[in-house]
Amino acid sequence: MIDIATALALLFAAACIMVGINDSVAAGRLSLLSCSLFAMAGVYGLTWPLIMYTTTSGDNPFWGMWLLHNENIYAIHTVMATLFAVGTYVGWHCSRGTEATTAHNATQIGKAEGKVWINSCWSLSAIAALTQLAYAHAYGGLEAQLDYSALVRSGVFDQVPSNSLSFLAPFPKLALVACFGFFGLILSGYRTASVFVGLCISFSISVYVFYNTLWRLGFGMFVFTFVIAVALAKVQSVKRQIAVIFFIGPLLLLLLDYISNALELKPADTTIEFVVKELSFPFGGFFAHWGAEAGQLRAFKDIAMIPVYVLPSSIWGEWIDTADEANTALIMGAPKGHSEVTASIPVDAITFGFMQAHIIGVLFVGFLFGSGLRWLQRALDAIQPIGVRVTFQASMALAAACFPVFYADPSLLVNVNFHWLLGLLVAGCIARITSRARIPTDLRASGQ
Repeated sequence: MIDIATALALLFAAACIMVGINDSVAAGRLSLLSCSLFAMAGVYGLTWPLIMYTTTSGDNPFWGMWLLHNENIYAIHTVMATLFAVGTYVGWHCSRGTEATTAHNATQIGKAEGKVWINSCWSLSAIAALTQLAYAHAYGGLEAQLDYSALVRSGVFDQVPSNSLSFLAPFPKLALVACFGFFGLILSGYRTASVFVGLCISFSISVYVFYNTLWRLGFGMFVFTFVIAVALAKVQSVKRQIAVIFFIGPLLLLLLDYISNALELKPADTTIEFVVKELSFPFGGFFAHWGAEAGQLRAFKDIAMIPVYVLPSSIWGEWIDTADEANTALIMGAPKGHSEVTASIPVDAITFGFMQAHIIGVLFVGFLFGSGLRWLQRALDAIQPIGVRVTFQASMALAAACFPVFYADPSLLVNVNFHWLLGLLVAGCIARITSRARIPTDLRASGQ
């Protein structure tokens, strides 16, 4: 049965890769849909043989209890993965709208337009720096905040003091948006001293934010966003752009392994052991819920709560249990922070959909995912200059197209991408203010 399941998983991976390549080639650019299909191929298809070999060899004891006892139904997981992929594909193509035209080469931008972007990015950097200092002050400074962050990551919540400015926690991540904006301006040919200085400052703030939160995957996605952006801006061939994506996947895992060992966060003796430990939860979590009682179904309440997750967690955290918490409680016996449970078991896209409404939930969540990606693609296509567009798309390819395949809890997704909502809001306000400030000058120039 293992051999059949392995063959089906590899067939699923091959199908996702082929469809993803064909879709991007037909569109003439690397699409968010293709990126999500490549992520599905990797996590649900290509890693399956490695995980099963390691598990059956006795080197994956934690997840072995959930995997080894379900040998007769291994193929069901690939069926669910196929349903999710089909739902995503249909959702993408059923979402109609006007497509914006795109170009692959970075082009020069006007001086006035460049100033608007520079002002916006500098404003985001300033807000990020000030809110980071204010937020850390409640803990006793930047260094003390690092110590408390380490306790939170370890599940030791009772030793962390309350922070009256906890609502400021997402604002320091505005430095990421600013950093990508500055980098995009450079790709667009707008290379001034202000842009380079702003890039250095926002990059430094971003690195501190990642180190403070000890978010390994976030830092990895941050680093490789620049690589993907350069490929999208400079590489003409869509197939070569796709090759960059495939090359980045293994490199990202190697980087995460190195960071984990350097910071002593879930260290592993070998890279293979690290990969298996990190990528077993989509399979183990699914089979845990497959064998659970029907009362575990959440009837899409996690999706209905998405507007609430925009609010600070201090408001809703006490009365809403998230999908990750429910998943952790089922597998570990209690949510993180309770009954000596110090780890959280995330939910991947298939497990999340299954938790909502069984098989129908997997298909429907896939449909919503595909529709959301298509809407996001249109929003990205409308951005000018093109260097900023491809940099933002590179970030979204990782954070919005690939990341949700692995980590699908809406509360986590909102937290991970909330700085984009804030950044676009602030940048829009700055652009409007700047545009209004230029009106008198424009009128005088025209003689009116």
